[in-house]
Amino acid sequence: MTRIAVRITLLASALAAWGAVGAANDEAFAPKQDALPVAPPEGAIVLFGGADDNQFLSKVGGDVDWPITDGALVSTRGQSRSNHIVSKLHFRDADIHVEFQVDPKGSGNSGIYIHGNYELQIFDSFGKEQPTMQDEGAVYGFAPPLVNAARKAGEWQVYDIRYRAPRRDESGKIVEEGRITAWLNGQKVQQDTPVGEPRSTFHPFRYRTTPYLGKIWEQQKRTGVGPVFLQDHDSPTRFRNVWVRPLDDKSFIYTEAAGDADGAQLHTGQGILVGEVTATSALAQVRLTGADALVDRDVPGRPGVVEFSLTPAADGQAKKPRVLLVAAEEQHDFIARAAFDGLEPGVAYRCTTRIGADKQSLQDGPTATFKTLPGKDKSAAARFVVVTGMNYAKFHGDDRIDRELHKVNNNTELPAPYSGPDKHLGYPALATIAKLRPDFFVGTGDNVYYDTPTKPRAETIPQMRQKWHEQFVQPRYKDLFAVVPTYWEIDDHDYRVDDCDNTGDYSPSPADGRRMMLEQLPLAPRADEKAKTYRTHRVSRDLQIWLVEGRMYRSPNSMADGPKKTIWGAEQNAWLRRTLADS
Repeated sequence: MTRIAVRITLLASALAAWGAVGAANDEAFAPKQDALPVAPPEGAIVLFGGADDNQFLSKVGGDVDWPITDGALVSTRGQSRSNHIVSKLHFRDADIHVEFQVDPKGSGNSGIYIHGNYELQIFDSFGKEQPTMQDEGAVYGFAPPLVNAARKAGEWQVYDIRYRAPRRDESGKIVEEGRITAWLNGQKVQQDTPVGEPRSTFHPFRYRTTPYLGKIWEQQKRTGVGPVFLQDHDSPTRFRNVWVRPLDDKSFIYTEAAGDADGAQLHTGQGILVGEVTATSALAQVRLTGADALVDRDVPGRPGVVEFSLTPAADGQAKKPRVLLVAAEEQHDFIARAAFDGLEPGVAYRCTTRIGADKQSLQDGPTATFKTLPGKDKSAAARFVVVTGMNYAKFHGDDRIDRELHKVNNNTELPAPYSGPDKHLGYPALATIAKLRPDFFVGTGDNVYYDTPTKPRAETIPQMRQKWHEQFVQPRYKDLFAVVPTYWEIDDHDYRVDDCDNTGDYSPSPADGRRMMLEQLPLAPRADEKAKTYRTHRVSRDLQIWLVEGRMYRSPNSMADGPKKTIWGAEQNAWLRRTLADS
């Protein structure tokens, strides 16, 4: 589908109508919400009124495939190609009206993003005594609702929002904060709330989660004009009677060719990862993705192939490259993993990649460098780092974390998230490690946190995968792992839940925990599904490391303490004693 950008001050009839509302910014804002649906006022532009000709595009700039049921546009819990939808109408200051219905079988989580930046939260918050910034009526990340005006799930509800956009200078910097006043179901829930730069870690436009949204963000910084964005989250929310009444003459219709309108263009949003390097072998993996950044808190995968090419990195060592073509398949989360053997000890290698939908359409992918271990016969200095406890949700300030529960479980207040201007790059410690250029990196567990936040925590395979995606898409991880190889262990938080064992009929199951370790981390060839997760590597004549497994073989936590209670299990214990003695 080919689209062109169309910048017009809407239609002549609409222009005439706007003349009647030119002074609307000075009017008292008290919308009538007592009877639904509410008829659009004079000057309003209807984005969806119940017919098939809705004025939205998908997040990639293509047609919307949300179903229309009984006159309502229904989000699809991420199951459609559209996912989130974006209005064709772009505006600056405006009144916004949205009627919606929360699904009674789920959390009701959805939202109305003004300019893609400021989310008026939709959530099943009925009856909650102290609503927070994640509850209905909140401006997510900015302000909780003044009152809880949420109705029961299954009832039609209505937002009316008066929005004054932030003003930006020529560089795109905000010089005057925006303002939001909002009514929910007849009650004022926001009063002149100031809004500046978006605060959500998962801001959909700013981090260019699709090329189309990236283009919108760039033009928005220049013009101060943007769309309404309806979120497709984990519940099938119904929308009807959506309209915008511009309060100035800055509005226009915007559509733009997004290149591949079905979102199938290939990226490598998580970079390249090298692991389990020995004196003579190494693993390298690349995940093919549909974006270079988060799309609704995840990085969508794409099928294709990855060509791995391995050569010595030093000048004067030109040799025929070792080339492996590996499929990136959905069953393996679109991760292509190459296993190289027959390498030379203590040699620096460069692994280049090419990616494509097939081997006829390859294009350049990410590159990694690493050095094989010196091996048991050679003395050599070694530098490495040991890392644990990389809690993405706490670092970025996920508002879904229950602060009271955290205090009970940890006997301390939830610490403030990182607030530096480089937050979007990820953990600053990773940049420090990259400067040190160690020989290798050891992740000793809690590399991700399936159970933070507690509600919702990761229980299914897609939810568990999402935790790894959001972690490894951070630029500092990608930069580090392009030059430093890795070894991995897991612990409780990236196996099941805090202090877990292998008992209990809850998710994630032990089998799923093991599956994710072998899938997401390069510690065994793809075909070796029975790989031992405990292993040892002889780095040099003077150094050997052991990577033990502390979760999969342990006794039940409820077992009485005594000589038979174990963390490692009998088989691993015997292996450890034997390999230590042989070292």
